Amino acid sequence: MDRTAWIESLFSTEPADRPRTEAGAKALYRALDLEGPRHVFWFDNPSAGAWAAAVLLAPTGPWAGIVAQVEQDPEQRSAIERARERLGQINAGPSLTGHLTGKRLFTDRLSLYLDLQAFQRASIFNDDDDLYRAEMQFRGPMRGVAGFQESAGRVRGLIHASLLSIYSMSQMAADEAQAARGPVPPLLEALWEIARSSGPWWAFEDAILLTDRPCEIHLNDRFQLHSPDGPAAVYRDGWRIYAWQGEAVVSPGPPEQWELGPEGFRRVPAHRTPTAASKSQKSLLERYCDGEYKEVWDELINMGPAVRQAPYAKPARLVAQETMRRVAANVDTVIRRLGSMGYRFRMPKGAHVPPGGHTDRFLKQLDELAGPAPLSLAAFYEIVGSVDLTGYHERLMASSLGYFLPDPLVVFPLEQTLLDHNAAAEGDLGRISIAPDVYHKAEFSDGARYEIALPDARADGELLNERHGLFFVDYLRLAFCWGGFPGYDGVAYRYGVIEVLRGDLLAF
Repeated sequence: MDRTAWIESLFSTEPADRPRTEAGAKALYRALDLEGPRHVFWFDNPSAGAWAAAVLLAPTGPWAGIVAQVEQDPEQRSAIERARERLGQINAGPSLTGHLTGKRLFTDRLSLYLDLQAFQRASIFNDDDDLYRAEMQFRGPMRGVAGFQESAGRVRGLIHASLLSIYSMSQMAADEAQAARGPVPPLLEALWEIARSSGPWWAFEDAILLTDRPCEIHLNDRFQLHSPDGPAAVYRDGWRIYAWQGEAVVSPGPPEQWELGPEGFRRVPAHRTPTAASKSQKSLLERYCDGEYKEVWDELINMGPAVRQAPYAKPARLVAQETMRRVAANVDTVIRRLGSMGYRFRMPKGAHVPPGGHTDRFLKQLDELAGPAPLSLAAFYEIVGSVDLTGYHERLMASSLGYFLPDPLVVFPLEQTLLDHNAAAEGDLGRISIAPDVYHKAEFSDGARYEIALPDARADGELLNERHGLFFVDYLRLAFCWGGFPGYDGVAYRYGVIEVLRGDLLAF
C-alpha cells in the first residue's frame, strides 16, 4: 500500500469496516500483552467519540474540570449526557496513550529500518508531502479542521489528540514501505489495520472507542478539505465539517462574508488576489498567519502598554492566542517524539498539562497581586497550560559534546506560580518564577529561577536569569529550534536526535 493508497484510505467515504477494525483492536491488545478490550463502542463521528473519551478521562485527569463546566452549560451538556448514557457504568481503566508513547512503539518501528539514521530520515515530513499535509489539515493535532468546528465545542483537544496523533498515517506509510525487509511486528500491523478501516479512535485498558468515516468529502487539488457552498465533509449521522482551502470554517455562511480568525474562517472573499494595497490593509492576525511572525510581534512589543487599548487590544490578543496554539501543538509533537524514542520523563503524567477550569480566576488573582502579565504569558497559561520536558535519554546527553546542560523546556503551572509568588519575600514581589533554571532542571542547585518582572502591560516580556536575554516568545522559538532543548544552542552538534525532535514543527 503506497502513500497514494493511504490518502485514499484517509478520505474514504465507505462505512468503517467494523469487523476488520475490531480484529485489529484485539490484535493491538494482544501485542501489548493486555486482555480485552471487553468494551467496544462505535460512534458516528469524531466529536461524539471524543466526548466519550473525555468522560472516561475525567475522573483522573485535567478533563475533569472541562467536563464539570460543560455539565453546567445548558447548550452543551447534552453531549456529556449522550456520552454517559452510551457508556453506562463501565470501568475503562487507564488510557493506552502511555503504552503507545513508550519505548515499545519506537523499537518496533526501528526494527523495520537499516539503522537509526534511516529511521530518523523517514520520520520527518513537511507540507510538501501530500499525505502528511492532508492528514494534518483534516484531523491532525491543532491544525485539523475537524476539531475547529463550532459543533465540536470544548472537546476539540481530544479530536486532535486521538491515538492517530501518536502514530500518524504518514509514519505508517513510511514504515510499511520498509516492510519487505522482514516480518512486521504485530503491534504495527494492528495499528495499520485500525487506521485503514475506521476514523479517529481512543483506547483504554478495558475499552476502546472507535469512529465511523464520513459519507461525503470535498477536496481541492492539494487534498485539503474545501467546499465553497456547503460542508466539506458529512458524516452518516449528519455531523458536518466546514472548510475552505484546508482552513476550518467555524461559522458557516456565504464565502464572500468570511474572514480569517485564529481558529479558521468566520463568515476574505473567495478567489481574492492580494494587491499591494490590500496587503497593507491586512490585519495583524492575517499578516501573522502569512508568515510575518517576528515582524508582527516586534510591532506589538513596540506599542508598549498601548497594546491593551483600542484599536490594538483585540488584534493583539488574537495574535497571542494563535501563537500559543502553535506552541501547544509543538509541545505535544515533541513529547510524542520523545516518548517514541524511549525518553524517561521526570514527570510522565505532567509533561504537558492543558489549562484547567480555574485559569481565568488564577490570572485575575495574579493581576490583582502583581499587576498585569504580558499578553504572551497570559495566552500561554490560557492555551498551553504548563510543560515539563525534564528527563533523561542517553542520546540527549552525548559525551562527545562535552559538558553542557540541555535546558529542557519547562513552564510552571499557573497555580504553582501563584503559590510561589504568595510565599516570596517582600523584595521579590516584583517578579514571578515561571521555570527552574538550567541547573535545577539537571538536578543540581544554586541557580536563580527563570522569572518575568510584573507588572508588565506590554505584549511580551523579557525572560530574566536565562543566558540569552530573550523575550518570552523568542525564548520559546529558540526552545523549539532545538527540539525543546535550548541548551544545545552554541554547542558543536551533529545530525541526530534533535533533527527528529524539531523536524517540521510549526513556525510562530
